[in-house]
Amino acid sequence: MPVEGPFSSLHSRRSATEKLSVKRFIAWATSLDLQGIADQVFIREISWVKEPGFPSHEYILLTFGDISNPNPSHDTTLRLERDTNSWFKIFGSWLGLGSNCRDTVSICGSSVAAQHSGDRTIAHIAVSRTDIDLRHITVLLEVIAKAADEYRVWSYNCWWYAGCLWRNLVRCIGSNHCRFQMLHKESQVGKFEEFLAHSRGSRGADEWDAMAFSHFQTFSHLAALERTSWDNSELEDATKYIEQFFELQLLGKLDGSFSQTEGLQKTLASAPVANAVDAEPDDHLDIIPSPSSPRLPERLDSVSDDEGLEIDSPVQDVTSLPELEALAWSGPVLDGRYRIQNLRSGHLVHAPESMDRTLLRATRKLHPTTIWNVETCGDGGFRFRCHRNSQCLCVHLYPFGACKVSVGDPIVGCNVTRATSQAFDFSIRESNDKGVYSISPVLSTLFWGLSDDEEITEVRLQATANVNRNLWRFLKISDWD
Repeated sequence: MPVEGPFSSLHSRRSATEKLSVKRFIAWATSLDLQGIADQVFIREISWVKEPGFPSHEYILLTFGDISNPNPSHDTTLRLERDTNSWFKIFGSWLGLGSNCRDTVSICGSSVAAQHSGDRTIAHIAVSRTDIDLRHITVLLEVIAKAADEYRVWSYNCWWYAGCLWRNLVRCIGSNHCRFQMLHKESQVGKFEEFLAHSRGSRGADEWDAMAFSHFQTFSHLAALERTSWDNSELEDATKYIEQFFELQLLGKLDGSFSQTEGLQKTLASAPVANAVDAEPDDHLDIIPSPSSPRLPERLDSVSDDEGLEIDSPVQDVTSLPELEALAWSGPVLDGRYRIQNLRSGHLVHAPESMDRTLLRATRKLHPTTIWNVETCGDGGFRFRCHRNSQCLCVHLYPFGACKVSVGDPIVGCNVTRATSQAFDFSIRESNDKGVYSISPVLSTLFWGLSDDEEITEVRLQATANVNRNLWRFLKISDWD
């Protein structure tokens, strides 16, 4: 059966199956996203498959439907697997041999074509929503590939790779949208069912959902490894790392929140609100208000710390993710999407309101407003625009109309359609410590800084950049943008 839809651009007509490296697949998916068609195909089915033999090779099949052609006969199946040539090469990194895993994606015209003779589908999910698409699996593949370099013991095994894919996709889909079936009960499942029936009166595997099945698969494999007295802490750390950073990266690209039952629920990003009072006749907005603009407090100190601050639904605490530093950028900062983290407190910065000239503040929460699009501008500086509400950061000058910045001037978010003043332009310089930066207006040699380690402290200009409160990290949201 031929491959159709967007996948046909990557598939060779010479064979029924096209096998690609994950790196090449991600590059191709990026091009689809740039064309705005990555969401045209959606995950319709997920299958967990095992090859015969011992130890057996395990892999995941993802069957994609096409929104423009919903007939299942036009579906395409991806076979996702980690292959090390030999199962025993999972010991390679422990022996100092380095990474030996090969992550591949095979594109097939059907799920039958994706399997070899004798392969068994042990579990299957039918997905009842159509908005989990190519972007989600691409982000997940990126995060898992990164974990292969961070954790170097058990993470090369194919069953662990299959479990990471299955478990994180189920989290995206939500239990209410997964119709799960266990199609083949292996011997250890039967023994575990007997134990549950005698000890707890449970019907065993018949009561499992897709996530419970994944947990059992992990438990059964780990039990075998633990009998060899190997330490599994690296594997557990890698699994946790992937779950946390997949969520972090995905929410950086797609606004929303996670629910166990409903999965990833997207929310509409706040639209930028232009302040008509500040609009000039040529529709340019500038940091310098017109005489008729409402005045802010003389130094904004009189504004209550809690006044108008955004209160989100439960948001993860940045302090619960010590691995955030793994995303820290180093070298010259490039155009892209980042969170900006204070070196001393670990807090992120955000402009929590959509109101014009909102103070940039510290927060320990992973609010959507902590994500910044960083772009180079003509004078060699950079501009920061909030991914959530499109506010552009600038120096708020005092008094109004001043052309010189001063110590204590705040950084604020402005609702502008096009920034024309140099007050919006900032220099980013890496210090002698790799991945640690100072940020200053191109207008001066003053620096972004925090006066203390408290939450909601405003970012204001400071005289020096030689203290940790005035230094920053850039945490890259995703290489797939």
